Amino acid sequence: MVGELTEDAFLGGRLTLAQPKDGFRAGLDSVLLAAAAQVGPGDHVLDAGSGAGVAGLCVLARVPGARLTGVDLDPEAIRLCTENAARNDLSDVCEFLEGNVFDLPALMGPGRFDHVISNPPFHDPNRERPSPRASKAAAHALHVEKPYGEALGLWIAACLGALKTKGRITLINRTEALPAMLKVLEGPAGAIEVIPLWPKAGEPARRVIVRAQKGARAGAKLLPGFTLHEADGAFTPEIDAALRECAALAD
Repeated sequence: MVGELTEDAFLGGRLTLAQPKDGFRAGLDSVLLAAAAQVGPGDHVLDAGSGAGVAGLCVLARVPGARLTGVDLDPEAIRLCTENAARNDLSDVCEFLEGNVFDLPALMGPGRFDHVISNPPFHDPNRERPSPRASKAAAHALHVEKPYGEALGLWIAACLGALKTKGRITLINRTEALPAMLKVLEGPAGAIEVIPLWPKAGEPARRVIVRAQKGARAGAKLLPGFTLHEADGAFTPEIDAALRECAALAD
């Protein structure tokens, strides 16, 4: 993530966050992840794979009184998260730690968090060519020598291990990853909610948000989901409110 930075406004200007100009850049997925997380005041939230801190800091902007811990493998990402928190006067309610998400149980200890949010790396090296930019390729890849679905399952299992009993997890990923997400969630977690995100009306969903509660027994639900764009390309009212007005999504 070393290199030139840009300063980008999020949540209608409530946050100003620096991101690498040529590396991995958070955007719509991170903001919608934060908007969909059912976090309450006083909750301690873990952002697993925090990148520049966009998702976690958006949670703090939306939920006064929440606390945040971010974990990322990239030391430059951690430095940037820390600077972004200071830039937005949020340093007193968050910390960012260098570490591998797969090592969360050893790094954090079990059952520490009320909520985990994560936008796991979605690149499958067996199906896709990685970005020629090293930092972007690293951010998109799961750093374990296993098939993507199995690696994603290990990532989510580590996140579940960091949760308190009855704590909640919120994930966003491509729809192709849905079977792997459900496979690892079913059993340890319940009350699973699947929220499809359609680019435009009538188009297949390319992204999906999945929420679940550790230790819950309730069954799974497929929720109505959200269309991101109108026919003319403008954001739909619900998505625009989440992006610009700090509104919650799918509560």
